[in-house]
Amino acid sequence: MTTLIGIEGPNWSVMAADSQISDESFKIISTATPKLIEYKDLVIGLRGDARPGDLIAYDWKPPRISGDIKKWVVSKMIPSMIDCFNRSEYDWQHEDADYNFLVSVKGKIFDIGSDLSISKSDCNIYASGSGRNLAIGYSIGQRIDTIENAILTAHKAIETSAKFDIHTSLPVQIIVQDYS
Repeated sequence: MTTLIGIEGPNWSVMAADSQISDESFKIISTATPKLIEYKDLVIGLRGDARPGDLIAYDWKPPRISGDIKKWVVSKMIPSMIDCFNRSEYDWQHEDADYNFLVSVKGKIFDIGSDLSISKSDCNIYASGSGRNLAIGYSIGQRIDTIENAILTAHKAIETSAKFDIHTSLPVQIIVQDYS
């Protein structure tokens, strides 16, 4: 399991993740297996089934970002992810699929579901994973008007999740995109 949080500002984003990999019977603390993958102008937070995350982290090459970011995500990025899944014979549509990605493209965050649809949040706070509700609960009402405040909030949100969610552990991984 995992806890991811993303905070979107006017021209920046902060993404944070815990460092625990777990299944029903064990856990591994692994900073060597990051849940936040950074490409140029793109950060992807991975949660859920390991296979789609492994493919995105190690076998996918994102297409060049161009034009409207939301349109690029829907018409270029997601189809290229599907191509990567298909090349590796991963059935991304199987009924037990349980994964999603938080994606920041040039400071704009999108929640990508296991059906590869996108969602945007009106409050500019995104979270995913087993500690999602704890992370969101901590973040709501916090001052996130600057990158520094967003970093502090994201870090504390993951710490709070690690304190109360058995599938979330420290250390916290953070990546900032700043286009100001």
